[in-house]
Amino acid sequence: MISVSPNEIVYCIAGTKNYSDNEFKERRFEFLKTEPIIVETYHTPDGLAKMLYRVVVI
Repeated sequence: MISVSPNEIVYCIAGTKNYSDNEFKERRFEFLKTEPIIVETYHTPDGLAKMLYRVVVI
């Protein structure tokens, strides 16, 4: 998971390769540019907060 901002996150799902923590850290900006398979917005039940999230396969 990559935190882009206080209200945006990107979930990264490993496709054909498992990444070490260090390799993931070094390539995180590349992963942020990956075409998402899902783009959604989560709203809290009280409606006061919302979170944009994307899911990408890396």
